[in-house]
Amino acid sequence: MKRLFPVWILFLGVVVLIKSINDNWLEHIYHPWIFQPLRRIYEITFYHLPFAVIYLVIPIFIWLVFRYYKWVINRGKTLLLKLSFTITVVMIVFIWFYSSWGLLYKSKPLQIKLNMSDIPIDTLYLRKQLQWTETQLLHVRQKFWKDDSRAIPIEKMPSNLEFLLQKEVAATLNNWGIRSNKKVRVRPLYPAGSLLIFSTAGIYLPFSMEGHYDPGLAHFHSPFVMAHELSHGYGITGEADCNFVAMISCLRSEEPFIQYAGLLTYWRYLASDLKKSAKYSYYQMAFLRPIPIRKDLFVLYEALDQYPEIMPMIRDIIYDSYLKANGLTDGLKNYDKIIHLIRAWQMSSLDKNIKSKWGMDSSLQ
Repeated sequence: MKRLFPVWILFLGVVVLIKSINDNWLEHIYHPWIFQPLRRIYEITFYHLPFAVIYLVIPIFIWLVFRYYKWVINRGKTLLLKLSFTITVVMIVFIWFYSSWGLLYKSKPLQIKLNMSDIPIDTLYLRKQLQWTETQLLHVRQKFWKDDSRAIPIEKMPSNLEFLLQKEVAATLNNWGIRSNKKVRVRPLYPAGSLLIFSTAGIYLPFSMEGHYDPGLAHFHSPFVMAHELSHGYGITGEADCNFVAMISCLRSEEPFIQYAGLLTYWRYLASDLKKSAKYSYYQMAFLRPIPIRKDLFVLYEALDQYPEIMPMIRDIIYDSYLKANGLTDGLKNYDKIIHLIRAWQMSSLDKNIKSKWGMDSSLQ
């Protein structure tokens, strides 16, 4: 029992930190002295592996737990000790999660950090943004795929996509004055569909310090998801914040395929919001949707439909509760706030060159 005391004390310390820390402490203590050093260790070790680190972490962790349980059983330890050890294993996972990344949930949201105003969204704005996005999608698509009768083929996806996105996400954050390590990996998590069956396209795992995306996604769907998970790896925790970083990073890129992927995901968020708030306007615009975009959306949704969801309601309850417990009071709805963040960004003084390049100021008129 005495051997377990250090873990219990450390667990209590982490709990106290979660309850008491603020953004200033995170910025000047946790980020430079804990988070960044951990990431540097990762950069010179596991970053260079040709496969996802989680394939090593999970088997090793399970093996260690099994060996210790076997030792406890062989020694004929009491039921109380067995129960204490089980609780300790849960505590270790808790400590690991929060000390390596989870404490960053206590950071200020990007909207506050970047001093962006909260501006209301109405139906007129959504319609204008949808029209602007469709125009941009058609324009960008023509740069790398001129056949309007067929969906974009997988051959058009850049071979070095992960490293292009890595560079763009880091540049986006650095341009906003947010410190970030240069090297974060986002890898496919096999088998295909292992995330999609849980209504999840990607996930960041602090235990391996890597992001992951489902390889079952359509090839022009995955870049936005990859950029989102990279944002988590750079220390951004809010789901809307990561969506926002992913969108700006895609717009920043000089690679048309990445631009198109970002715009198509943004289009989907806009369309979903319009459908909820003004169904007539949504169906009116859906009727006039350009054929090339229809073709690509068909492939995107067809890929998602290949992996039927398992217990979606239970998954939503669990994940919604997890987000709320970590300070995202709107839970799963936090993802949809990307539209509010984009509008706040449009009205801010940030990234004038990007907004000028895409004509995003004039789209508000």
